Amino acid sequence: MVELAMLCDLLDHDSNGHLNLDEMLQGFDTNETFWMLMQHFDISRSEVEVVFNVLSGGNAEVNYMEFCQHLSAFNKRDPLMIQQLIKYSVMELRSVLKQDVMEALQKQNEMLEDHLELLAHVPSCSQVAEDLKRRRSLREGAKGPPSTKTTQDPARPEREETLVPSLPSGPSLNLDEVADALEAACRSFESMEAELEEVIGKAEQIPKSLMQKAPLAAPPVNILNI
Repeated sequence: MVELAMLCDLLDHDSNGHLNLDEMLQGFDTNETFWMLMQHFDISRSEVEVVFNVLSGGNAEVNYMEFCQHLSAFNKRDPLMIQQLIKYSVMELRSVLKQDVMEALQKQNEMLEDHLELLAHVPSCSQVAEDLKRRRSLREGAKGPPSTKTTQDPARPEREETLVPSLPSGPSLNLDEVADALEAACRSFESMEAELEEVIGKAEQIPKSLMQKAPLAAPPVNILNI
């Protein structure tokens, strides 16, 4: 334990008694003893960030004396450690997926707004554009909490149908097709969001299922004898 604390002290470049992720990564790259320690625990460089966040509880820094205590009992085959590693990975996956989907939804929303503005400047389409904006406002105002169900509510088409305005017809422009295309795009992204929530829900169940299948934990290794 003393030797391990001395090693952490060498990695603590700002001498504040805490380790951060950058100091750990630098230690992995430049300190042979620390590199050998990570190899002993079968921790690759790409896994250092995951291990650090698990052992530090997600904090930016961790007291290296506490870190030494956690690391001395670290075992990737420990069911509890498996659960923590998977939990962190699922949280990271959820964050990335939500960010990507929200960016896609934002781009789609901006594109729809541009289309509506474009329609508003076409004399024969201005009324349709206003009606579509009003329909979107009504739908967003009546929208409840996000649903995790992917099955479509059978009552929803009827509610949307009652909001469909009386569209003018003309030989040069099919306004029904324009409106349907815009509405279909909105429904498509709403469906994607619901499917994402279902996938995330299933991913969150993975740690529980693995805990049931995980082998018994091996006894802690005395890393000071490495």
